Parts: sequence; structure tokens; C-alpha cells
Amino acid sequence: MTNFNAVMDDSEVYGRAADTSVSMTEFRTCIWDTGLVQLPFTGCPFTWHNCSEGPRSLWKRLDRMLVNTIWMDAWPGSSYISALSSTSDHSPLILTGMNRSEEHVVFRFDNYLTHLLGFLNSVEEIWKHRIAGTTMYETVCKLKLLKAEFRRQKKLKGNLTENVRKAKNFLDKALALFTTYKEDIFLDLVKSCRRVYSVAVKLEISMLQQLAKLRCLKHGDQSSKVFFRKINATRVKQRVFQITKTLLGDPSLNRRIDLEFSRHELKHTITTAEANLLIAPVTLSEVKEAFFDIDIESAPSSDGYTSAFYRSAWPVVGQAMFQAVGEFFRTASFSVSLNGSIHGFFKGSRGLRQGDPMSPYLFVLVMEIWNSLLKFRVKDAAEFHYHWKLLTDTLNEFAALSGLKVNPAKSQIIFSERPLIDKVDARLASWNNLNLSYAGRLQLIKSVLSTLHTYWASAFILPKGVLKTLEKKMRRFLWHGSPGSGNAKVAWERISKLKEEGGLGIRSLITTNQALMMKQLWRILQNDGTSIWVDWIQRYRLRHSTIWTFNGALGSWGWKKMLKLRPLLHRGIIYKVGDGSSYSFWQDIWHERGPLCLIFPQGPAVTGLPLSSALSSVIQRNQWCWPASTDADIIDIMSQLPPIHSSAADSIYWRSNSVEKLSTMDKPWVPGAENGCVLCGGLFGETHDHLFFKCWYSKRCLTILKSKIKFQWPYLEWQRGLIWVSKRWRGTHLINAAFRATLAALVYHLWAERNNRKFSATSASVEYITSRVLEDVRMRILAAECPPSLQPQNLYRIWRLAWPIGL
Repeated sequence: MTNFNAVMDDSEVYGRAADTSVSMTEFRTCIWDTGLVQLPFTGCPFTWHNCSEGPRSLWKRLDRMLVNTIWMDAWPGSSYISALSSTSDHSPLILTGMNRSEEHVVFRFDNYLTHLLGFLNSVEEIWKHRIAGTTMYETVCKLKLLKAEFRRQKKLKGNLTENVRKAKNFLDKALALFTTYKEDIFLDLVKSCRRVYSVAVKLEISMLQQLAKLRCLKHGDQSSKVFFRKINATRVKQRVFQITKTLLGDPSLNRRIDLEFSRHELKHTITTAEANLLIAPVTLSEVKEAFFDIDIESAPSSDGYTSAFYRSAWPVVGQAMFQAVGEFFRTASFSVSLNGSIHGFFKGSRGLRQGDPMSPYLFVLVMEIWNSLLKFRVKDAAEFHYHWKLLTDTLNEFAALSGLKVNPAKSQIIFSERPLIDKVDARLASWNNLNLSYAGRLQLIKSVLSTLHTYWASAFILPKGVLKTLEKKMRRFLWHGSPGSGNAKVAWERISKLKEEGGLGIRSLITTNQALMMKQLWRILQNDGTSIWVDWIQRYRLRHSTIWTFNGALGSWGWKKMLKLRPLLHRGIIYKVGDGSSYSFWQDIWHERGPLCLIFPQGPAVTGLPLSSALSSVIQRNQWCWPASTDADIIDIMSQLPPIHSSAADSIYWRSNSVEKLSTMDKPWVPGAENGCVLCGGLFGETHDHLFFKCWYSKRCLTILKSKIKFQWPYLEWQRGLIWVSKRWRGTHLINAAFRATLAALVYHLWAERNNRKFSATSASVEYITSRVLEDVRMRILAAECPPSLQPQNLYRIWRLAWPIGL
């Protein structure tokens, strides 16, 4: 805490002052380099006044408290008050929130304990205790008793990394003795040391994997302390001061509801057997499946136990956990956390509550009723128009059924783009003083700023000026950390490309808006009866035309902008001709040249087919059957007819880009990225099937391997070959593992050779590649723990390994 005689930005100055841009930059750089953060404060925003009046009056925030991460960990709730001064030109700063919470060691179960020989015995000894109380209470008490036992075992094992180092030293000494004297006693010693070393390595790997997971959660970019401090700062704004009586539900809504009107509208209904299954008691196998479905590397629960503990100890604790889960659902009670403290205690009852894990799913089911109710009222109306009376009446009826009423305080009509821009400005203003790095600002742009407009962009065509304004703010925030002006280091067009294309992966707002609007056009094309908006468009906007032939100059601004996306949609979809009953002969784009009524306006008069004719009028018995004509245009159209898919309905689907090319061949900006295979001189296209192993170079490598070891390959397509491998070489046997390692090493070195030839203009012979593959596999086998049933002579015969091995 001191007078720094500098400000962070212009918002900390009120009045006329000299240019302070240089000092501000130096001050911000100093804070960032030292790793300090500003302590939250309340009170007067300015801490110094020049004691002048009128135009010369000047206020600045020169005094502040800066702390490091150690301080924030020790006193996370600390802050200070900037009080008004009556005698000095500087304001006094009063430090508050220095009550340190009682420190205690949090238990965390280490997964490597499950590999110890006495693990299950320890659990069984504790689980034999008799504890009076309910099943849940008994289970919790036994888990607490186990914590002391596991702490004792961890203390006995000591430093696992040091154990590995010692075991390795013993193994090296044993190998040296055996190499010198060649006696059986030393051979047995080597085997024993190798087993001890293997167990030590296994325990260390388990510990390191779990520790790496915890460090990622604690120090990852998305979970950095800066973000957690920001969350803590916002908790002050979310304090609860009053609870209404209806927080826990309205008892008057507990009544049966007649939903017969919605049954014919709902697309997905369940049978009586499925309904009984939903309310059936939970079984032991279901509880076990839920516990085992949790990944071993997942973070531990609040009691410190991981999924690895329950998996390994399930033979002992499984029945107790099943009974505890059943008791929980039968006798559930709840407390409410308000302002960080637990308050109240009430019994559970049926109903939908915010915060319940099931709430989102139940809310979706309830909204299905609202959707079916609206469709029912639309069909029941004499004429379907989008007037407010139908919508408000349906909302009131839905509120009477469900109790979910429209909240006028949260409802609004927006006539300009300012709320969206203001929302982005508010976010940027809250990040001004965080001193984030480029990586941190990039993460905020991708996860927050780029998604703020998604709801708007999915419903409307946004003006390009608004989207460019938002991108300008994002660009300034990325390069300068504030919405102020400044030069960009890289053009935004390059930044908004995918990472695979050399960009940073920031989505273009204009492209995103166009893609979401093309989805609306796609819904109009599908017209599957699930959207009331599409139904209204078909009835009152398109009428007897399609989106391909509708006059783009008619309608609202948003509708006309949406129709301008038709060329993009045309390039991305394919009409598959079946029986032709759902396509318009003249107005759909089932023909590669587009709507026939636009390229051949006199067609209805020449052919005698009216404008409303379906495509099925020229299809008979799965064959084209056009009216006889000598018109040149008709003959030209008939020469380019698409195939008919017999016994299939008409369908529209997105054009696929899934060509069997390797990923790097889809990078046109890479110099020399031709489509030919560089291993065989570009004679064939580079696909998975060609490279593995139809290319003469890769096939030659495979042949040499087969001549040296008992390695088999079915010479099928690449995908079918992988399926063959997964069935033929499955299991943990060392021979099968070696075969899998051989295939992996061969694929790796072939791909490395391909990259070297393409990007480094270097090449290697087939013999060199195969020698590297064999060496990699040899080292893999030497590092593995050989089972007692596998004789070293067998490995020597198969892999030409130096004797002795597998000790």
C-alpha cells in the first residue's frame, strides 16, 4: 500500500491533466511483470485531490493496495475502504476482511493405493465395524475411518519418485553382477529387482497422472486464478437479502392436468412399459454402473474419494453404497446455501426446482407441452395469422396448466442493436484492469465475446455494421486489452481462420450469422411440420412458390437479406430424386442447372405441364418419362437428368466434404501441397487406403518386415484392416502388444517420411525405415514386463533381440 503517483487508465482521472499515457503504460507493465493484482475496494474512487477549485480541480486515484497470489490464498475475502480525507490531500485506505479461516488438511484419495496388496483387506477391516444409525450415516462414518488408514499407508510408502530411483539403482547393480559372473543366483536377483522396479514405476505413474489432473484443474488457462478472483468479486453483487414465501413452490399447483390435446402433436411418446420403467426402483447393477461410469481420472468428490476407490473396493462396499443411495432417495432432505452459509432444513417433495440436475430435462419436457399446445391452437384457429391474441391466449392457458407465468419485468421488445453492443461494452469494461496476457484475452474472446450474439444471430440477419463494430471491439481487446484505439499486429481476416488454416480459431461473426440463417432456410426446405414459423412462411409468404423462385425484392429487410443467402445454400445441398412427389417440377433445384422455370420460362406452355406440377408427373416405374418434344432447351435439359433412386422417398441432404484424403492435403496454403502421393512419385492420390499399404514404398516396407518377423497383414482397405487388427491382436499378451506396436511404428515412420519429402526435401530408403521400426519395437519390448510364461528364446527367435532379455 503506497502512493504510486501513477494511474492505471483514464477512468482514474477526473479533471484537466497532462498526458499520462507513458506513465500509465509503464505502471501497467510493472504490475504485470511483478505478478501483483489490485485488491478490491469500496468507497471514493479517487484518492488524491490537488485542493483546487473550478477548472483547475483535479482528482486522481494514486493510492492503492497491490497484493500477490500468496496474500489472496491466505486472505481471499480481504479488501479495503477508500475513505474521504478531511486534512490531507490523500485519502486514507482501511484494510478489511483479514479474518483467516481455520486451515485444515483436505483428504484426497490417491489412486495408487488401489494397487497395494493390502488394499481390500484394509477396507474389509473397517467395513466390519458396527455403527448404530441409518445406512447413510453408517456408510459416511466408515468412509471417515478409512481416511486415517489411507493416510497411514501413504506415509509408509513415502516418496514414490524416490522409491523408483532406488529401485532403478538396485536393478542396475543386479544387472552389473549378472553380466560379470553369469550365475543363476544373480539372474534370480535381477528378476526380483525388475519386479520391484515395475511395481514402483506403476505406482508412480498412477500418482503422476492424478497429480497432473489436479494441476491442470488448478493452473489451467481456463481455471486461472484471475478468473477465480473475478468470480469472487461478483459474489458481492449476488447476495440474497429476502426470500419470498413461494420460493419452494406453490401448493395450489399440485393437481392433475389433462394433456389429451397434446398426444397427437407429440412426436416422441413413451409406452406404458417405458413409463413404469421410469418409476421402477433402482437396482444394484444400475448403482454400480453409475459409479463405474465415472472416469478414474476425474476430480474427487467432496469427501476426497475418487472413482478408482469405489471401483477397486466395490466387492466390499458395493452393497452398502446401494443401500445408502436407496435411502437417500426415500428420505431426502435439503438445506439452502445463502451467501456462502447453510440455512434451513426441509423435507423433499415432488416438483421442479431450479438447480436440480434434473431440472433442464424436465423443463424441456414441459416446453414440449407448450409447443404442442401452440400447434393445437394454430390448427384450431379458422385462419392462421401471427396476431398477438392467439399468442397471449395460449401463454395464459399454458400458465394455468403449468404455473409458469410470463414475467413482465423480464420481457422486453428491442428495436435497435444498442443492447447487444452495450452488453459487449459491459463485458470489456469489467476486464479492463485484469492485466491479462494474449492467451487469456484470446480465451475470453472465443468463450464469451464470440458467443454473446449467438441468440440474436440465430433469429435475425444482423446488420453488417453492427457485426463489424463488435469485431472491432474484439480486435482492440485482443491486441491492447482495452477498447481504446491502436494498431493491430495481424489482419483480422487471418485471425478469424481455423487453427488448421493458420488462424487463431476465432469465428467470424458475419459468417456465423450467415450459417445460422442458412439453417432457417434449411428448415423451410424440410417443412417437416415441427415449426410454426415455417408453417406460416409456407402459407402466407411463399404460397404457391418455393424459396428458389420467390421474388427476392418483396418482403421485409430481414427476409430479403435471408433470400440473398440462397446461392450459398444451393452450393451446399443436394436434391436426391426418389418418387418425385415432394419436389416441384418447375420451381425446385432437383436439376443441376437450377429451377427450370427460370432457365426455361416458356416451359409450361411448350410441355403442357402446369407450373404447379410435381416432379412425379415425369417419372413412371422409376424411369424418366418426359413429354415428346423437339425443343432444343428440352433436349438439353433431358441430357443432364440426375439418377432416380428407386423405392426411395425424395430427400435433401448437405453436400459432404468427407473425401478419404489425409488432413494435411486439405491445406492449400502449404507450398507444394499437391494431391499426389510423394512416396511413390505422385502417381496416385494420397488417401488412407493408398498410403497404408497400396503405395509401392509402404508396401515394400511391409514386405521387408514380414520377411524378418512373423508379422501378418490382410491387405484390406485401411478401415477394414484396423478392424482385423482389433480382433486378431487384442489382449495384453506381449506378442500381440508387439504386433500393435509394429503397426503403430510403421505408420508413424511412413508419415514422418512423407512429411520430410514434402516439406524438407529429404528422403530415406525403405531399409532405413524398416530398421527404425524394428528398433522402436525392440526398445518397447525391452521396457515391458515379460510374463513368466514367455521364454526369452521365443522373443529372440521372433524379434532378433540381444540375449538375455525379459529378466
